[in-house]
Amino acid sequence: MDINKAVQRLGWRFEQASKRPNHSFIINQNDIDALKKIDEFVVKDQKKQYQEHELFAKLYINNLTELIEHYNTSIFDPIPRKRIHGILQQSLQELTEKLKDTLNDSEKYELMNEIGIELKHPLLRSEEETVNNLDKLQGAFIDSENKKRLLGEVWDFKTVKDCLEDEVNKVINLYE
Repeated sequence: MDINKAVQRLGWRFEQASKRPNHSFIINQNDIDALKKIDEFVVKDQKKQYQEHELFAKLYINNLTELIEHYNTSIFDPIPRKRIHGILQQSLQELTEKLKDTLNDSEKYELMNEIGIELKHPLLRSEEETVNNLDKLQGAFIDSENKKRLLGEVWDFKTVKDCLEDEVNKVINLYE
């Protein structure tokens, strides 16, 4: 019996049972064979799917491992899986936007480091350090590129999206 006949068989049996007042039927060997065939198909299909998405599987396993370590938990804790599912539920646009924001923040922190500003909480910084930092910032603003790095966006959405698309395709082509 092939998978189509197995599904048709059970569909027919359920349809016949639905016509009876108590909606029941006695299971016979053909029904059991049909269920076994469907089970075989599902198991085979799941194995095939796992093999066809090996790159995804590798990233999933690696992220799961890192999240288990990060949360200092075990494989049985649902938190790491919930985090991964939360990521997978996000759109590519949301994730790209998040990366764009991270890249722009990185540019700001890198510039501050380059001009010698030590990042401290305002309550932990002396008035002299604050004045000194302001002087350094004013000096950095002479350069319009620095102004863009600190106040604007070095990385725009389209550039990040295009770079990611290119990079992901290169990785897929390299490993598949």
